[in-house]
Amino acid sequence: MHSSTFFRYVLNGFVATAVHYIFFNLFIYLNLFNYYATSNFLAAFIGIFSSFIGNRYFVFRRREHNLIRQYLTFLFMYTSILLIGSFAVLILSDFYKVNHQISFFAAALIQFFLSYYGNKFIIFRR
Repeated sequence: MHSSTFFRYVLNGFVATAVHYIFFNLFIYLNLFNYYATSNFLAAFIGIFSSFIGNRYFVFRRREHNLIRQYLTFLFMYTSILLIGSFAVLILSDFYKVNHQISFFAAALIQFFLSYYGNKFIIFRR
């Protein structure tokens, strides 16, 4: 992958993770759900949408593909990755009582690596 594309990917990932993190903490602060994993799961969908927009228009710049089909494939892949990340939060914070900030970042690292390869080889391939 070209270094400027990778830089844009990392930058977009930070923005999407920040969006996810802000909503995760907002949901916890507002005490909307009984489990940290639920807050993480729902906040992630907001981050996923942010990530898709950034990947399509800023990182990979792949506009020639059908927007709806590309988004649905992206959403399916990220939902699968999200389930893995939410399971990590559930195990770490809800069962083992690890601080939810630590489990969030552990899940984010797992999701970063899985999404990089999914985007590169499935969603935005040339």
